Amino acid sequence: MQNYSENSVSDDVDMTPHVTGETSECLGRLLIGDDEQRLLNSLCSILRDKGFEVDGAQDGDAVCQRLRENAYDLVLLDIRMPGKSGLEIMAWLKEMGVDAPVIIISGRSDYRIVRQAFKLGACDYLRKPYDVDELIRAVGGTVLERRQARSQAATGWSNVSVSPRLP
Repeated sequence: MQNYSENSVSDDVDMTPHVTGETSECLGRLLIGDDEQRLLNSLCSILRDKGFEVDGAQDGDAVCQRLRENAYDLVLLDIRMPGKSGLEIMAWLKEMGVDAPVIIISGRSDYRIVRQAFKLGACDYLRKPYDVDELIRAVGGTVLERRQARSQAATGWSNVSVSPRLP
């Protein structure tokens, strides 16, 4: 298991948006909101290396601006950030009708806050320091579920179940 370590992260990770369009190489488009520069750089780097297109923002207002400008397959949000908090962003997403699953990442494990995040629509919660394998599984699984749901909706196959053929 690998955990995030501040010592292993470079400060020179490119945080500019990467607009590459839809290609078969891109696994999905992600937005990460976290005010800890080193953690944000680490998350962006790890997920880009795994094939995701990743944008990052260090405060809640910047996260909302990116969400106004772009569509994302998944948003990873820290609970505590300057400007809007992760919970305020989730409430804003709901109010604006923005359809993007959210995974909460936080160093705090206050049950009330985590419960509130799930009530606002979070699909998962990862505690800092995060386990890299767990992060990749959570992100990959959520993006895959979202793409499958979109594909089923587009083809009209959402209500069809497939049963194995018995001999």
